[in-house]
This record gives sequence, C-alpha cells and structure tokens, in this order.
Amino acid sequence: MIILQIVTNEIEVAKKLISGTYDGKLKSHAKLMTIAKYYLHEELKDARTVKVLLDEYLANRSEKYIWEINDSYLKSIVKKANASQLINIQPIEIYESEVEQIRKVKHLVKEKVLFSFLVYAKINMQIKDNSKGWVGNTTKEIFDSADVNYTAQKRELLVGSLVKDGYLNLSMNNQNTSRQVNYISLTGRVFATIDNFEQLGLQYESLFGISDVIKCERCGVLVRKKGTKTKHCNLCSKENWKEYNAKYRDWE
Repeated sequence: MIILQIVTNEIEVAKKLISGTYDGKLKSHAKLMTIAKYYLHEELKDARTVKVLLDEYLANRSEKYIWEINDSYLKSIVKKANASQLINIQPIEIYESEVEQIRKVKHLVKEKVLFSFLVYAKINMQIKDNSKGWVGNTTKEIFDSADVNYTAQKRELLVGSLVKDGYLNLSMNNQNTSRQVNYISLTGRVFATIDNFEQLGLQYESLFGISDVIKCERCGVLVRKKGTKTKHCNLCSKENWKEYNAKYRDWE
C-alpha cells in the first residue's frame, strides 16, 4: 500500500501503534514520533515518562533491544515531538477551477501527477498556514501516490516540463528541492472532496470515469476493476488462494 509520508491523523495512528493493531507501512522513526506526540500532547505526560514508554514500545518488539544504545536517539525524538503539534488533516476540497487547469494538460500521467501535487500542497497548508502551496516531498513520493511508475530520469523530465509550462515553481535555493503549486485556489465551487490521501492517481481516474475503481473487499486499497469478478487487490487475491489451497489440503 502506498501512503503519504505525512501521518494525516496522528491520534488515530498512535492509538493503533500502542495497541499493536496498526497495519500500515510507516517507518520506525515516524512511528516513534507519532507515539511521542500523542503521549505529550494528548495524554499530557512529561518528557521523561514518554521516553520510558518509547523504550518499552521498542523493547516489546525486539528481543535484541538495548535501551542504552537508543537513549540519546529517543531523547531527541521526545524533544522534537514536544516542539510540534498533533496532526489531524481534515477532508480536502478540490475546486472546479483547479481541475480545469489540470485538465488543460490533456496528458493522463501529467494530470495525475498534478493532482497529487495539489493534494499534497493542500495537506501542507493545513499543517502550516504559511506554506503557500509549497510541496517538499520527494518526486518519487509524488509519482508513487499518482500511480506512475517512472524512472528517476523520466520523473525529473516530466516535473521539468510542468515547471516550464508554469504549473510548478522551483525554489530559488539550489539545495531546496521543494516545488510550489501555481494552480491552487483558496475558494471556489467544490468539484470533489478528498478524505483518503492514498492512491491519488487511482482516485483521479475514478473521478473522471477513466477507470472503474473499487475497494478491495479484504484490505480496502483501491484497485482497477478488470471484470465483474474483481473483488480484491493482487496481494489479497494471492492470500485468498493460499487460504483456499490450505483448506482444500485439510479436507483430503
């Protein structure tokens, strides 16, 4: 499953992480940050207690965990978590004027990439009021979200063409790889409301009837419907087949 690097509802994710029910693909550092922010800002625990709880979280998940090695690392996480706030992204409105600009490209891959840039920019605007439509995520993250499997060179060439056409701005700082979305609107007639920030390329295809997109009945990820029998994603189809074969062997 492709997910954003931003945790869009940290309270919900933190509760699942702590209870052991989280099934996403968040990296270890992001997990610890999310848990630390939850304990500090939601449960109002002090920094020393939070560090102990992070120690316990890691120890319960690794037989070889040695707390002394991670002491300074966990202290830095708690310090950073204390200086930031819990994130809870609200549904994002996409306006007709924004869609009109995207559709002018008349190139499906570019349209999906622009749609992903737009959603990321609006997420950043909720997190930071003065973000002004800037997106700091990597090009690969954007393309993965857009469901576009390009090489690094092709990704940069495509983004370069979008900059040339005026859809994106590059930072004047050569060491800053952020891109600014030029077609973002602050108000307008709502075309669609996005409350799922994963698989944005498939959502775009679904919005315009380009593909018949359904949710996998087992895991909930979006999949292109290839026929009347499509009910699951490829991974879940394989798991279903394994389970069926296991039951069939038991009957013999």
